[in-house]
Amino acid sequence: FGLFNVVVAIFVENVVAAARTNEVLVKRQRSRDKVFFANKMTQLVELVTALQEERDPEVNSKRLLRSVSARAELFARAAEIEITPQFFERLRQTQAFADICHDLEVADEDHFNLFDTLDVDGSGTIDIEEFIEGISKLRGDARRSDIIGVSFMVQRLIIEMQEAFDKVVGILEAEQSPASPTRSPRSPGQRPERARKSERAAED
Repeated sequence: FGLFNVVVAIFVENVVAAARTNEVLVKRQRSRDKVFFANKMTQLVELVTALQEERDPEVNSKRLLRSVSARAELFARAAEIEITPQFFERLRQTQAFADICHDLEVADEDHFNLFDTLDVDGSGTIDIEEFIEGISKLRGDARRSDIIGVSFMVQRLIIEMQEAFDKVVGILEAEQSPASPTRSPRSPGQRPERARKSERAAED
């Protein structure tokens, strides 16, 4: 009986490990699948546009997903949309948005602060370009290369700030340093002291 339990435990462990491996492979395949990503982005833009135009979204429309002209028209309309925090909250509460984010492997915990994350210029609104680019960067789990990339960016920013600080200090020190002594100007017709001494020596 004890041996049977051991065999069952090993079997279950292998099944769980295989399921995890398969899930990781599926995520990697999705991340590399440009067609899959393009379709999901089209669905997301259609959802945003439909909410703005107050109509039912056609996120699963075959015409929208297969027609280049239909996509071009959709993105042209979406380019004029400015997403506000209030509008984004409406978008976030839709089931379609949650489903698309799940398919794109955007973590659920990222949804709540997603607007602040996507508003990179701090303008208080998000255009469709910021929206798509931000969502694409949030896909999947953080990789080691992402962490290293952020570390390098922070180091470069610190160096640039230090250089700017040193430059400002140098300018301030130059302005506060005492002026170099200057010669007092001669009155008109006044000759230098050396010339006067030479004339007296010649007279003697």
